[in-house]
Amino acid sequence: MEFVAQPKRVLPLILLTDTSSSMSSCIGELNTAIRDMLGTLKGQESLKAEIHISFITFGNGGANLHTALTPVSNIEFNNFIEGGMTPLGGALRIAKDMIENREIIPSKSYAPIVLLLSDGGPNDNGWEEELDRFINEGRTKKCIRMSLGIGRDYDYEVLESFSSNGKVYEAKDSSNIIDFFKFMTMTIKEKTLSKDFKSSDFINGINEDYEKIVKDRD
Repeated sequence: MEFVAQPKRVLPLILLTDTSSSMSSCIGELNTAIRDMLGTLKGQESLKAEIHISFITFGNGGANLHTALTPVSNIEFNNFIEGGMTPLGGALRIAKDMIENREIIPSKSYAPIVLLLSDGGPNDNGWEEELDRFINEGRTKKCIRMSLGIGRDYDYEVLESFSSNGKVYEAKDSSNIIDFFKFMTMTIKEKTLSKDFKSSDFINGINEDYEKIVKDRD
């Protein structure tokens, strides 16, 4: 009798990434952090979830689907390029369309984890309505939402309102970005080793130990 391995449930991880011109001082570190994260997560056969990642950028050229939701092992990452304004509303619209599509994210998937990272404030028309729709309507209201504020001039109220638990993680200088992604990667690996993993375990794990790695370097 042959035993057939059951397919793993998909854990969608969606990064809404500010690539506006003000990100020029830290875009290199952000690209490095993303590459390190992808390199670590590839080939993790022991994980109980199959991690799929998407990158949505908002900045140079407006809001764009940089990388469609793809198994982490298949992603070939192209560096983010900074420039332009901060059209958060457009990025939220792209993310919502993705999450609401059951062909892209089947019902049996884990609740998507959505990370918003920005160093400023949104400046496109209608972003407030898009934020409200994302948080309060449809499948997106069940997402695990996280916020990372970069630098010292980010819009705290926007990031706080996006976050599921009202917490805004901080990367006050470029080296903190690398620290944060190392910690996020470690938490993904640790929590998804359990067969009883839930998406909420991820954000709970970060809250428990966040200060151990991401330090205030004033």
